[in-house]
Amino acid sequence: MMRVLVPLVLFATISTSSCRTPIDCTANIQPGIVVTIRDSATGEPRAQQAVGVVQQGGFTDQLVPYGYEGQPPVMVSRHAADERAGTYTVTIREVGYRAWERSGVRVDGGQCHVLTMTVDARLQVAP
Repeated sequence: MMRVLVPLVLFATISTSSCRTPIDCTANIQPGIVVTIRDSATGEPRAQQAVGVVQQGGFTDQLVPYGYEGQPPVMVSRHAADERAGTYTVTIREVGYRAWERSGVRVDGGQCHVLTMTVDARLQVAP
């Protein structure tokens, strides 16, 4: 009986020692893209009034409220493409401003979550 137990214990030790250290992932949902939206001349936040989308092929996602600053809080950024790696085109529109667009915004995947890409959109007043 001793002969059977020794090989089993040895196998378990070898098997355990060859495993990688486990990674603790959180249940948080990480945005793929965060867009800070400001007036190009004044630097004033425009995220509250702006609307926008991110697109990759046939996938489209609305930019939704994300970051705030100041007292009272003022929205300064929006986010989209939660936990979705890929290369996107980001489009922002705001009444009284020229449309803003950036192509080739790349979101990479990490071990647990996407690696959030932050983009600054500086809106220019329409003529």
